[in-house]
Amino acid sequence: MQSLLIYLIVFILGIILAVVLIKPFQKAYKSFFSKAPIIRRYWSFVVPFTMFIVIIYWLVLKYSAIENTQNYLSIAGQLSALIFAIFIGYFAFLQLVENRIGGLKMEGFNYFKRKSYARAIKTYEEILAIDTKNFYSLSEIMELYLIQKDFRKFDEKNYLLDKNVLDRNDFLIIFYLRISRHLLKQHLEEAKEELKKLVDFRKANRDATMIWDFSDIKNSPAYIGMPGGEAKNIFDNMVRYLYGGFSPEEKEKFENYNYI
Repeated sequence: MQSLLIYLIVFILGIILAVVLIKPFQKAYKSFFSKAPIIRRYWSFVVPFTMFIVIIYWLVLKYSAIENTQNYLSIAGQLSALIFAIFIGYFAFLQLVENRIGGLKMEGFNYFKRKSYARAIKTYEEILAIDTKNFYSLSEIMELYLIQKDFRKFDEKNYLLDKNVLDRNDFLIIFYLRISRHLLKQHLEEAKEELKKLVDFRKANRDATMIWDFSDIKNSPAYIGMPGGEAKNIFDNMVRYLYGGFSPEEKEKFENYNYI
């Protein structure tokens, strides 16, 4: 009876503690995940590392012979300091790299807007050398290759687009880039095949959206130099379709594979 009473008291205290602590815990949890990724990585290492060191020291104090305890504690302290120093160095390097990427992105964006295409490409290539999986940096440089009509480099990086997709919106960018490549080269049949895939994808994913500055390519020599005709007409209609510039009747025609 006495043990049952103890269990009941512990159970009630547990409920009280849960009620008292759950909201602060939830707030702390949400606050942690609202931090920048680099801060989360820092604490995700520090907390388990601290617990690990405490366990190591406890094991040394509990199980080592008295005459060897001081030596073991000294070794454990030196190893923990070394591991922590390596991590702090890595953390500082990571912060430096992220700051560098941020600066390069701004630099590349400014070159792009000033139509310094060669400099913009060089800057984005430097970004991709640091962060090989950044879909948007990859997309930007792919559009720059199209503007420069460097189809060889475009084709070399083409496969990377599919590997680094994060959500459905990214597929719209992929379709845009690949269709633009075919139209700039006047490959109408290949363009229409990709356009059909785009339309079918859009029909199945009505909530997918594409935020893109199409003025970059439309103000470029690559687009301006396109001969007037079917390819340029299809390009204009594709762009209008992607940013939602069609009337309902025009959209229906386009989605019935009438691209002109």
